[in-house]
Amino acid sequence: MKQTKSAVRFFVLLILLGGLHGAWEDRLEYILRMPLTPRRLEMLWNYNRPALIMTAVMAILAVATVISFFQMIRDFSKPAAKRNKSSIPAPEVKVRGAALKHPDEAEEAIHCAHLTGRQKYLEQIDGYLRTGLIDRSEYRVLKERYMKIDIPDDYH
Repeated sequence: MKQTKSAVRFFVLLILLGGLHGAWEDRLEYILRMPLTPRRLEMLWNYNRPALIMTAVMAILAVATVISFFQMIRDFSKPAAKRNKSSIPAPEVKVRGAALKHPDEAEEAIHCAHLTGRQKYLEQIDGYLRTGLIDRSEYRVLKERYMKIDIPDDYH
């Protein structure tokens, strides 16, 4: 609903701006041909008041159109879940094959599925070996080192 309102507002302002620009194009060109100094504004106010007022109206419409455009973009870029929270159920998030028990768990910065501190490092070097970052000899050296050092079970 909000998307539709912002889109309609933008297109109405765009049509108004385009229509006014066509009708006042010559006067607008006359006013904007030279810099707008205070002296020139005073002269235009005294001798060509309708053109100056119309230029101010067009400037306000142009600013409103730009603001409306960005509001429309913002409304269309919102995810559907945020637009209609009640109509869409929260998806079940899976981490390493196990479903999370609570949706807030998905927002944790670190989710550890390993049992001990040493297991974390062993899983890591297993991944390096699978992807080819290290070869078998480096894997064996690292595994021996990790098996020798004392890593607490709750180390993250």
